[in-house]
Amino acid sequence: MKILKSNGTYRFYNFTEINETLEPGNYTLKQDMFGFYLEETTQFKLPEKIYGNVEKKAERYLKSFDRNINIGILLNGEKGSGKTLLSKMICIKSGLPVIQIDTKYKGVEFFTFINNIEQKCIILIDEFDKIYPAYKDEDDINPQLELLKLMDGGFNSQKMFIFTSNELTISEYMVNRPSRIRYKEEFDKIEEDVVREILRDKLDNIDYLEEVMELYHMYYGFNLDTLLILIEEINFMNESPKVIIKTMNIVPEASYFTIDFITQDGVKFESSHILSINPIELNYIERYWFSKLETEEGEKIQLDYNADSYDKIIGKEGVIWVHHKDKSKLVFKKHNKSKLVF
Repeated sequence: MKILKSNGTYRFYNFTEINETLEPGNYTLKQDMFGFYLEETTQFKLPEKIYGNVEKKAERYLKSFDRNINIGILLNGEKGSGKTLLSKMICIKSGLPVIQIDTKYKGVEFFTFINNIEQKCIILIDEFDKIYPAYKDEDDINPQLELLKLMDGGFNSQKMFIFTSNELTISEYMVNRPSRIRYKEEFDKIEEDVVREILRDKLDNIDYLEEVMELYHMYYGFNLDTLLILIEEINFMNESPKVIIKTMNIVPEASYFTIDFITQDGVKFESSHILSINPIELNYIERYWFSKLETEEGEKIQLDYNADSYDKIIGKEGVIWVHHKDKSKLVFKKHNKSKLVF
């Protein structure tokens, strides 16, 4: 039996091992009637092959961390966009203890516990916006502001704080604070070259590659999870991706589109519409676009509303219709504020 004396109190423990430092590995922060403690948890694992520049990004952040400074990293973007993969890569390559926080802890006791970890480590809060929301809680406290206080109090040792977020509901306290959160990275659609590499590796019937790429260009929120499940289904069914995707739960709630009409003289008219439809249903979309196009000032654009009068080109920037006779163009582009939820 060991007797632990701390600040005039005595606690009795049957220790199996006493360590001077926390061993590298993954831990989850827990709390019971005696206070906070760390519990070993499952070690992170990476896929056999990593696509894109994830490893390069991880090395950059770790290089910054090697300067013996505390740093915060905010990774924000849609689910399946690569945030978790990057955070795991950072943790594994660091070779440090990783402390995961999955409960909204706050207060002096919580801050003191983290501050008393006097060795170099990583504090990871995955989907922090759900655990620490941007709005005030029942105690009239902004939870995200509390996180910054945690970082202020964690200076006894070198710590890297990693926060991942799926939402754009980030408090004003979390941005433009580089002394605490030094890096902020937005995760968007997967790069085209990465998608093609994945398809070449995993798609059984390579004849479907360009059809998948057409879907990729049409879906603004095309993420890694969507891509991998779609490939799995194509390989199993050996059917056209456009046929398969209609039966799957891969449908955006809404899309914000910008439509430009360029006359044969090069005069450009712009319009915007919100469509709560699946972009794969091209026939419906064509009827909608050709019947609803007008300028933001309400001016109706006079054009040939017959889709058959146009040649359709699908590319990286969206969809372009070129009129057979006068060569005027109808250009559909995904707006930079477009958000497709899968």
